[in-house]
Amino acid sequence: MSDQPGCSKLTRRQALQKLAAAVPVTVVAASAVRAMAEAPAAKPAAAPAAAGPELKLVPDTDATAKALKYVPDGTKATRVDKMGVAGKDQSCKNCQFYTKAGEVKGQEVGKCLMLPAGMVNSTGWCMSWTKKA
Repeated sequence: MSDQPGCSKLTRRQALQKLAAAVPVTVVAASAVRAMAEAPAAKPAAAPAAAGPELKLVPDTDATAKALKYVPDGTKATRVDKMGVAGKDQSCKNCQFYTKAGEVKGQEVGKCLMLPAGMVNSTGWCMSWTKKA
């Protein structure tokens, strides 16, 4: 460490804490990039409407969904309090990456920026949940 004025000292503990916080973000970003690279070319955007064939849910076999521990029913996920929101109150519907798109079988679904392979349930949850601004 430098003793020069204007240089802040970073302890080993602080460095490890910052590293520990960065690792999950890196994993999520890498998974998202891989999924986008594997995804087929985007089709022209269709207007979101009621349930139809264009509103297909993310398949259970999707690698990104598995990496992010996505579950269609958030009550079945082990969620921890995050960003001042209790784990039980976290769902796709109040996540920054979710945009409502319509309904499938009476259930609200939407597009998730982290899961490009299909639609997610509004009541779903994954480990990349981020409080909506």
